[in-house]
Amino acid sequence: MKNILCLFCLTMCSFTMFAQGNRLDLKGRVTDTLANPLPSATIMLLSPSDSTLLSFGRTNNDGTFQLSNVKRQPYLLKITFVGFIPYQKAILNNPDANGEMGLIQLTEIASQLMEVVIKAAKAPMSIRGDTIEYDATTFKVPPGSTVEDLLRRLPGIQVDANGSITSEGKGVNKVTVDGKRFFGTDPTAATKNLPAEGISKIQVFDEVKEEEKLTGIKSGQSDKTMNLELKEEFKKGGFGKVTAGIGTEDRAEIKGNYNKFNEKEQFSIIGAGNNTGRNGLSWNDYQDLRGSQSFNWNDDDADYGFNSGGGFRYSYFSNDDEEGDVSNAFFGSSNSGFPENYTGGLNYNYDHNKNKFSGLYFYNQKGVNAIARRNQQTFLENETFFNQDTSSSDRTNKNHRLELRFEKEIDSLNTIIVNTNGSYNNNFTASKGHLTYRRGDQSLSNEGIFDNKRNTDGWAFKAAAIYRHKFKKKGRSFGLSTEFSSNGSTAKSRQDAENRFYDNQSSLDSTTFLQQDIKQVAEKQMVKASTMYTEPIGKKFYWSTFYNFYKRSELLNRDVADFIQGEFQDNAFLSRDFDNTFTFNRLGTSFRYSYKGINVSLGAAGQQIHLQSDFTAGASTGISGQIDRKFVNYVPNFGINLDLKGNRYINAGYEVSIQEPSIRSLQPVIDNSNPLYIREGNPDLVPQIAHSFSGGIHQFNPATFINISANFSYSYYIDQFVAEQTVSDNFITTARTINQDGGSTIWSGLNFGFPIIKNKFTVNLNYGYSFSKNLSLINQIENISNTNRNRAGLRLNVTPNDIWSVYANANVSLAGTKYNINSAQNQKIYEQNYDITANTKLFWGLFFNSSFKVSIYQNDRFDFNQNIPILNLSLYKVVLKNDRGEIRFSLYDAFNQSRNISQNAGYNSVNQTTTETLGRYGMLSFTYNMKGVVASVKKKDEWGY
Repeated sequence: MKNILCLFCLTMCSFTMFAQGNRLDLKGRVTDTLANPLPSATIMLLSPSDSTLLSFGRTNNDGTFQLSNVKRQPYLLKITFVGFIPYQKAILNNPDANGEMGLIQLTEIASQLMEVVIKAAKAPMSIRGDTIEYDATTFKVPPGSTVEDLLRRLPGIQVDANGSITSEGKGVNKVTVDGKRFFGTDPTAATKNLPAEGISKIQVFDEVKEEEKLTGIKSGQSDKTMNLELKEEFKKGGFGKVTAGIGTEDRAEIKGNYNKFNEKEQFSIIGAGNNTGRNGLSWNDYQDLRGSQSFNWNDDDADYGFNSGGGFRYSYFSNDDEEGDVSNAFFGSSNSGFPENYTGGLNYNYDHNKNKFSGLYFYNQKGVNAIARRNQQTFLENETFFNQDTSSSDRTNKNHRLELRFEKEIDSLNTIIVNTNGSYNNNFTASKGHLTYRRGDQSLSNEGIFDNKRNTDGWAFKAAAIYRHKFKKKGRSFGLSTEFSSNGSTAKSRQDAENRFYDNQSSLDSTTFLQQDIKQVAEKQMVKASTMYTEPIGKKFYWSTFYNFYKRSELLNRDVADFIQGEFQDNAFLSRDFDNTFTFNRLGTSFRYSYKGINVSLGAAGQQIHLQSDFTAGASTGISGQIDRKFVNYVPNFGINLDLKGNRYINAGYEVSIQEPSIRSLQPVIDNSNPLYIREGNPDLVPQIAHSFSGGIHQFNPATFINISANFSYSYYIDQFVAEQTVSDNFITTARTINQDGGSTIWSGLNFGFPIIKNKFTVNLNYGYSFSKNLSLINQIENISNTNRNRAGLRLNVTPNDIWSVYANANVSLAGTKYNINSAQNQKIYEQNYDITANTKLFWGLFFNSSFKVSIYQNDRFDFNQNIPILNLSLYKVVLKNDRGEIRFSLYDAFNQSRNISQNAGYNSVNQTTTETLGRYGMLSFTYNMKGVVASVKKKDEWGY
C-alpha cells in the first residue's frame, strides 16, 4: 500500500510539473466608464462550446484581477458586477500570449439596455458579499440525478461519502428550499430527495445565529447555509418520484416523495419502506425532539450569553440517569443486523406578509434483528480475565412526531417566534445470549445465560417562545426566551438469568438464578428562561448582560419483583422512588469589540447549581434520605474571531465549563440487578470543571479553489468524574464514580483541498491527531491510560466531462493505548477504509454505477485481522416520454462479505465486537418521475435526451 501511495504521489507531481509548462497567468483591471475601480467583480473563464465554468475569481479593491496557472486554450471571458451589463469576450491563449487583458470597462445598466442585459446576464456563478450563487442549469448531470449529485460538480463545494456538505472549507448545516425549511434541519433530506433538474439556482451564504439576528453584531466565523431555488415550472403543479423494487433473499423496497411549491406555500410528502436498511432517513431527523437547546431548531437557539458548558446547556435526556431509558425509547439502536424500516412524513410551509408557519409530521418504524459476538480482555495490576459474549436481539421502535413553528415580524423592531413539538413512541426489545468469563490461563471462571424482554411507551412535549426587540438606537437590543418541556415513559420488563461460578480447578462452585419483573414510570418536566440586553458603546464596542434560569423536576418509580417459590415477591432492596430537582441560575456580562471583521469578546459569569433529591427504597430496607447540595462557580470566557481579507479566518477562545454530578451518581443506593456488575452511588461528589482552549485558521482562495484549515483544542479537568472499581477473586465488579484531578484531552485537525484541473480533478487531504489521558481506580490502584490516535484521509473527485465521474476515498487510523498498571496489555488498533465510486454512460442510453469499499481491522495484540471487501453494482436506463421512467438492476455486496466490526480500548479493557449484517442480494426496481409542468418545446441535452 505504501508503494502504491508513493507511486501515485510521484505521478501527480510529474503531471503537475508538465502541465505548468503549458500555462500562464491571466491579468487585467475592471472599472466603470468613469475609470472607478469595481472591487469584488466576478471573473469567469467559460468553455466556448457549452459555457461550462472552467475557472473563476474576483477583483481586488483596486479592480485588478489575476487568474493564475491558466491552461493555454480558447476561452470565453465573462465579467459580472451588480448594476452593470455583463462583459463577455472570446479569447485565444496562444503560446505567444502573455495573459495581459489590460483595462476592461463595464457599462452601467440603463432601462433601454435591459433586453441586452437579459440576454447576456446568464453566468455559471456570481459572488455578492458572503453569498456565492450558482446557476444550476449550466452544470450537467445524468437524468434522474439528485441535488447531491449536482453539488458534487459545483466549484468550491465538496460532498463526502455520507452526504455531508462543505463550502469554502466550512460545513453546511442547513439547506432550505426557496428560503423555507424542508423536513427539519437535516441537509440530506433535501439533497438526497429533490431532483437536480428542478433546481434553478443554488445560493451559499454565512449562517446567521440567533444573537446576530437580535443584536445585528456579527459574532465571528460561522458555518454555511444553502438555499435551493426551484425552476418556475416546478412551482406549477407537483413534482416527485416513486421507486419500487423487488430482490433476491426476500428483499424488497418502496420509496417516494411528492412536492408542490409556490411563492407562498410548500407541501411535501415523503415515505419509504424496506428490509434492506437503505433509503431510510438519518439520525438528524430525530434531533429536534431532544428538548435541549443544543438540538433545537438550529436557528432558534436563544440561550443568550456565552456557553458555560454542562451547567445551562444540560442534555434533556441523560444516559447517566435512570430515566435516560427514555432516550432509548425514542432513538432505538444501530443499523447493524437485519433491518426492516418504514418511514413517512408531511412537511408544510407558509410564508407571506411577514408571517411564517411551518409544520411537520413524521412517522418512523424501525425493526432490527441482530446477532453479535464480543471478545473482551480486562486486566488488573497482576491479573487478566477474558469475556466472550454471544447475544441476539430483536428490537422494534415506532415513533410519531409533530412539529409546529410560527414566526411573526410585528414591525421592523419587534419579532416573536413560537414553536412546539411532541412525540409518542413505543419500543420493544427482546435479547438473549451466553456470557463466558475466563482467567488469564483460560480456565473457566463463571458463565451466564440471559433472556430479557422490555416494552416501553414514551412521550415528549415542548413549547418555546422567543421575543426580539431592537431599539431605534442602532445596536441596542433586548431578547427574551422561555421554554417548557415535559416527557415520560412507562416500561415493563422481564429479566431471566442463570450464572454459574467455578473454582480454580474449573469445577462448578455455585449457581445463582435471577427472574425479575420490573415496572418503571419516569417523568420529567423542565422550565427555563433566558434574557439579554445589549448596549452599544460608540461604533465599535458593545456591552451585554444576560441572565439564565433553568429548573428540572424528575420523578421515578421503580418496582422490582423476584420470582421465588413459584410466585413473584416484591424486592424492597431494588425498588425505589426518586423525586429530584435541579435548579440553575447564571448572571453574566461581556464586552465585545466588532469592527471590519475583527470580533473580540471578554466576559465572566457567576452561576449556582442546586441539587435536591428525596429517595427511598422498599420499607423493609430502611433506605431513605435526602440530598441538598449547592455549587457556586465563577466562569470566565474569552473569544477572538478575525475575518481577514482574502477569505481568511482566524479564531481562538478560552472557556471554563462546569458539569454537575448526576443525582443517580450521588444517591447512596446499591444496584445489583446485574450480579456480575454492581453499581453504587457516591454522595461526596462535587462538580467537574474543565478548562478548554481552542483555535483555528481557515483560508479559501476563490481564484485557485485552494482551501486550507487547521484547528485544535485542549482541555484539562479538575475534579473529573472517573470510575472506581473493585474486582473480586471471581471477577465480580463493584463500581462507583469519584472525583480526581489530572485528566486531559487534545484534538487537532488539518485539511487541505486543491484542484489538479479546475472543476474536473480535485484533491482533498486531511489529517487528525488526538490524545486523551484517562484516569481510573482499580482495586485502590490508580490506572492511567494514555491513548494517541492518528488519522489521515485522501479524497479524489474526478469529473472530466458529462459522461463519467469517479470519487475515491482513503482513510487510515491508528490508535495506541498504554496502561501504567499493566504495560504488557498496551494496545495498537488499526483501521483502514478505502472506497471508490464510478459512474458512466454506456451504449444504448445505459448508465452504470459501481462502488467498491475495503475495510481493514487489525489488532496485533490479539492477532485480530479482518478484511471486508464490499462491491455494489448498478445498471439503469431512462425510459418513457420526457425521461419519466427508470429501470434499474442493482447487486449489493457481490462478494457476500458484509458484517459490522468495532474495536475499542477502554481504561482497563479492550474489545472487538462483530455483528452479522445483511449480505449479498440483487434488486430490480422501477422509478417513475412526476415533473410538474414542462415547456412545450424541449431541447436535447448533452446526454442525448
